[in-house]
Amino acid sequence: MNEEEIVPDILNSTATDLVVGRRSSFAFWIDKAHQDRRILAAISQINVSRNNYINGPFDQLADNYPEEVEIAKFMKLTNPSLKGRIDH
Repeated sequence: MNEEEIVPDILNSTATDLVVGRRSSFAFWIDKAHQDRRILAAISQINVSRNNYINGPFDQLADNYPEEVEIAKFMKLTNPSLKGRIDH
């Protein structure tokens, strides 16, 4: 999370190392080892299903330029069962 900008949500603590956005339902883990940076840990399934504005950062993948970015290579490294099942 970029806290150098205004965060358009109210974050509520649910545990000593977890906050959840009231509007977005994004759950952020507080990484104590790295100056309390907040790392996206979970998103709301209902927002993903609705494919709405707060469905998570995954719409930001570089799929407009697959040859230049070679995203398929990284997807296959992460999940070898995709080999032969996706383009490129």
